[in-house]
Amino acid sequence: MIFQELSRKGECSLEELARTTRLNKGTLCNILRTLIELDLVAKSVRGSYRIGEGFYSLARDRSAEKYRQIVRTTAESLARELGESVVISTLRNGRVEIITQAQVQRHLMVNSEITYKDLSLYHSVSGRILYSFLPREERMRLFESHGPPLEQWGGYRDFPSLEAAVNTICGESISIMTNRQEGIKSFAIPLREPVGEVTSALGVTLPIFRLPPEREKLLVQSMRNAAKRFTNALRGMGEHE
Repeated sequence: MIFQELSRKGECSLEELARTTRLNKGTLCNILRTLIELDLVAKSVRGSYRIGEGFYSLARDRSAEKYRQIVRTTAESLARELGESVVISTLRNGRVEIITQAQVQRHLMVNSEITYKDLSLYHSVSGRILYSFLPREERMRLFESHGPPLEQWGGYRDFPSLEAAVNTICGESISIMTNRQEGIKSFAIPLREPVGEVTSALGVTLPIFRLPPEREKLLVQSMRNAAKRFTNALRGMGEHE
């Protein structure tokens, strides 16, 4: 009740809080003193009370843990459904970083430790997704810092030609790469926040021999369904905070 009132009004006097919470002032002062020591409530020079920075830090930590749980659940449930290992990655400081992996043990698996150890911005399906859904100005900045992809991605030597490939990925909301030499095929799709922003990519790599055309369609649809569940779970998290 104390936090609800402080959140609603911003600041409250001791009298206002006592009236709202129906606590006597002595009991309320003891509670507030403890909350102030924990930095959950702050007292102004005027003697009124407001929510402390510690409360917001705690809320952020809880939100971060909920987010990590949704990411893990998304990867693990898709891995069980497909019987294949799944990786979710994001872009930090121009580098592709793995947020979580869900491993599935079976015969003739792709060596995920090697495949996912050092995801490239240009030469991985996840990197291409993350790059493609950045704002154009950010893509240009990364192009200037990383240089053209050349053989890493379609032989593109200039920004306009790379933008054409980006437009295709954004239009189809999927990136696919086939490595005949290693006998593997990789897929990645964007994971969207409830507001539509793409902050991470969902990726799957598996042997080509285990991917007849009908299974490829089912795999892509399963990935898209997982992405929808991810967005809906984040939306539900926001509604309950």
